[in-house]
Amino acid sequence: MNIINRSIKYININKKFICSIMSKELLDCCIEVPNIQRIRDDDKVDEIVEYQKQRLKIAGYCDFHGVINIHYCENNDRYFLVDGQHRYEALRKLSNTNNIELFVEIEKVDTMENLINNYNIINKNTPLPEFPESIDKNIPEEVAQFFRSKYPDMWSPSKNAHRPHIYFNYFQEALGFLTEKLNIKTADELKEVVETKNLELSAWTIDNYPKSRTITESMMDKCVREKLYLGLYAHESEDYAYQWVKEVVFNKTGERIAKPRKPRKANIRKSVKSSVWDEFVGKDKRRALCICCCDREIEMNTCVYGHIVSEKDGGEANNTNLLPICAQCNGSMGAQNMGEYVEQCYPKNMSNFKIKKYTYQKLPSNFMNSNFIFDLNL
Repeated sequence: MNIINRSIKYININKKFICSIMSKELLDCCIEVPNIQRIRDDDKVDEIVEYQKQRLKIAGYCDFHGVINIHYCENNDRYFLVDGQHRYEALRKLSNTNNIELFVEIEKVDTMENLINNYNIINKNTPLPEFPESIDKNIPEEVAQFFRSKYPDMWSPSKNAHRPHIYFNYFQEALGFLTEKLNIKTADELKEVVETKNLELSAWTIDNYPKSRTITESMMDKCVREKLYLGLYAHESEDYAYQWVKEVVFNKTGERIAKPRKPRKANIRKSVKSSVWDEFVGKDKRRALCICCCDREIEMNTCVYGHIVSEKDGGEANNTNLLPICAQCNGSMGAQNMGEYVEQCYPKNMSNFKIKKYTYQKLPSNFMNSNFIFDLNL
């Protein structure tokens, strides 16, 4: 492990090494960017470089927060950059004129599968684009980077981007869909397809676009000024991401892509509801407090029967996987498992939830005051 040998000092914890190392020593090592790594944002790299230059000027040293995470895969004897690619690229630029001391974390893994699992854990809270497994993801990533550089003022960091701005991850997913559907093999081919569509849209009036009534003059003016028109299409929660993608596929292949029909949820039988209520709430009870929030009252015939294990995770609508709850908790829970929802939102109610114990009336807020203490021996 030559990075360890090049370090100034290090500590070893199990299979992890925290190393202090000079930047030029680190950059001399062969460190690869794995194929699973997200696309690099060069604007972010430039921001880091400018910040560190200011630190050098004011304080005389750089201030890289956190550690750059590098994995050493034992079965192929190679190093991979798992976390910190923007700091690493900034370091490369700064090291042309500076030799900077920094911390890196080296973690040994047996296989690339272990590396991928660790990458997913580290980036769990970082939204990443989803690409079809059958494509070379470098193709949509390279083309997305080209469009971001060519039209720098048309992108949004938010999923809820306001047209004509485009959320970059959704754009990448649209390009991935096109790459698969059109069997595209090179970035130049994909670039030409999207540029051609954008040129076609540039000749349209507002009335030609879908949902044209929601497109304002100012939105169109920005597109004309920036020369990118794709953002006038609203995002759709489907694999193709935007209707312009469907149009491209149809024009190129004749295939009409229809929205998949969502299977209709089966109604829970009345006999199942009755059985669940009788077992967990009680045959003699007509009302109870919701077992999740222990705040809102539910009634046998009007409550919601929620899944303990969500349908998304394979939970079935049967006696062992349903509990009567209030509509508000059911709506807030979404596709979350019920136990996770209670632990997250109402942790004080977990003990009752675990044993499926319902309560029937709220305790007064001053229950523990002396006025409410009574002698059990009376």
